[in-house]
Amino acid sequence: LLAWVTAVPACFGSAPPPTMKYFRLPLWEGVSTPRAAPVPAVIQVEALDVLPAYDHLRIVYRVSPVQLRHYRFRQWVVKPGRLFQESLQRWLTATGKFREVTSTPRPIPNYVLRGRVVTLEQIEEGPKRERWYAALDLHLSLHRATDGKAVWRTRIRQKTRVKKRTPQQIVTTMTRDLRGHLTRALPAIVRSVRQDLASR
Repeated sequence: LLAWVTAVPACFGSAPPPTMKYFRLPLWEGVSTPRAAPVPAVIQVEALDVLPAYDHLRIVYRVSPVQLRHYRFRQWVVKPGRLFQESLQRWLTATGKFREVTSTPRPIPNYVLRGRVVTLEQIEEGPKRERWYAALDLHLSLHRATDGKAVWRTRIRQKTRVKKRTPQQIVTTMTRDLRGHLTRALPAIVRSVRQDLASR
C-alpha cells in the first residue's frame, strides 16, 4: 500500500506527451510586388522530384556522414515535393513578375518550372554534435511548355550554421537562405523568359 501511495504523485506529476509540430517553407512572406506590368506569360510549377532519403513527412537530421535520423514529432506539412511546389508557386505569384503562376496545367502554361531536391536536412557536427547546420541542395529549371527546352537553370547549395539548436531555427534559416537565393535569381528568370518570348 505504501508503495502504491508513493507512486501515485509521480504518475500525476509526469510530463505531458510531446505534441506534433508541422513546418512549411513560407518563401512568399515579405516579398514586395513591383508596379511594373508583368511579363505576359503563364508559368506552371510542378511538384519537385525528391531523393528517396528525404521523400517523406518526417524532418531529417544527419548525425554523421553515413547516418541519417528522423524526428518523430517534427514534420513537414506535406511531403517535400508538394511542399516546394506550393512554396515556389506562391513565391512567384507574390513577385508579380508574370501574368499568372499556377500549380495546374490550366490555364495552358507558356513555361513549366521543374526541380529536384537532392538534400533537405539538419546536419549535426562536432564531438558532441554541438554545431547545427541547415542544409539544402536544390536543382531548378524553367522549360518552354511547347517543346520542353530549358530557358533557365540554377543549382542552390547552401549549408548555414544556426545559433539556436532547434528544428524551428533550422527551417527558418533554410527558408531565409532559399528566399535570398531566389530573389537574386529572379532578374535572370525574367530576362530569360522575355528573351525567349521575343525570339518566337
